[in-house]
Amino acid sequence: MSGINTTSRQPTRRDIIESVEPLAVAPAFFGPPVVFLLGPWLLLVLLIIPPAAVLITLVLVFAVVAVALVALVALLASPYLLVRYLRARHSSSRRRVALLRRPVGAAPRVASSVSRQRVAASS
Repeated sequence: MSGINTTSRQPTRRDIIESVEPLAVAPAFFGPPVVFLLGPWLLLVLLIIPPAAVLITLVLVFAVVAVALVALVALLASPYLLVRYLRARHSSSRRRVALLRRPVGAAPRVASSVSRQRVAASS
């Protein structure tokens, strides 16, 4: 026999997954990926199994309740957050305007020599 290997090894799970993975995530220009076609069928098959159906139902109910709770909190908190933001923005703009305005004819305040001596004596 001329060097033909008669023993064939069985593919491992990793080999099988690596050979199927490119087909499952194929680019969408050939049509939708296989995962989008077979995913709903897998869900239907799992829903036939009672324990899996209960677990899937509980997970979905928990997810729906969590999303509804997050939406409710966002709906209730948004007016307060908006008012806080606008008040902070308004007060900071008032401070800037107050710093920029100076009464007409007013000179910058200069501390007198007497007040400087009092400060130096007290420290």
